Amino acid sequence: GKIEGFPIPVKLDEKPIPSSTPNGLELSVGGPFSLSPDGKFLISQTGATMRLGSNREDDLQPGPKLPAHLAAAVDVERGLLLLLAADGATIKRFSYPAMQWQSSHRLNVLAHQMGYDNISGRLFLGVIDPAALGRPRAKAFGDLHIYELKDLAPAK
Repeated sequence: GKIEGFPIPVKLDEKPIPSSTPNGLELSVGGPFSLSPDGKFLISQTGATMRLGSNREDDLQPGPKLPAHLAAAVDVERGLLLLLAADGATIKRFSYPAMQWQSSHRLNVLAHQMGYDNISGRLFLGVIDPAALGRPRAKAFGDLHIYELKDLAPAK
């Protein structure tokens, strides 16, 4: 679809002039999205990324393509991007800001939510045991798993 940005004008009574994706460019950016903490990228759950800029020429430009995913987390200081893959069972690690794949980490659970603390380098996952999917659970939907980056072993 077409993406437009509306900057806040200097004088509030002026009509904003939108920035938009380049003509003819179709990006699949539907659904939830994340913004990188440094404000340089919009990362769509579909895998489309867009570079964000402070001027019209640099804003809303297509960025590197990523795989479709459930959640994304960026650590600017460590130069990494983590994706919770669409299967819910894999964490994919990419470099940041180049967004080049580095490794995949297989989980022994199914994750449905992800949060990341860039100060401690901890990854928080809302998870459920795949064995619990076939039988009813008492009250809880799942558990919270906490990983430190050094604890994530690459997939074989």
